[in-house]
Amino acid sequence: MDKQLAIIVASISIFACSTASVKQETHFLPPLLPTVTNTVAPTLAPIPTATIAPTSTPEPTIQALPFRMLRIRECESHNDYSIISDNGLYFGAYQFDQATWDYWAAYSGFFEYIGVRPNEVPPYIQDIVAFNLYLNKGGTPWPVCQFY
Repeated sequence: MDKQLAIIVASISIFACSTASVKQETHFLPPLLPTVTNTVAPTLAPIPTATIAPTSTPEPTIQALPFRMLRIRECESHNDYSIISDNGLYFGAYQFDQATWDYWAAYSGFFEYIGVRPNEVPPYIQDIVAFNLYLNKGGTPWPVCQFY
């Protein structure tokens, strides 16, 4: 037993010595990252900014609408954006009823025109809303004028 105990004690002391020498050697190794002292953050040049002047939404020209839409508008109102039908139920160049107008104005993103009569809305807004309706439903919302 004494011999085994002597071997264990000897191996522990050898391990301790080798660990100590490793620790000493690592103590003298240079750090992986250099130590930086007294540094000043770099200054960056200011980012140029552009001021964009607000512009009004350009009104579409007659050429911007498909030919079929021009024909529907001609048939419905003779291109009169302020017209009201004789029975007072249809408004504007495309003769929208109020419920249809409110739905498609919202669909087109013109929430500020919900509840506003279409004949009181700028012509280019009427064109956009009517065009979105036409893209989704074709000419069926204008049963008389869709084949004009």
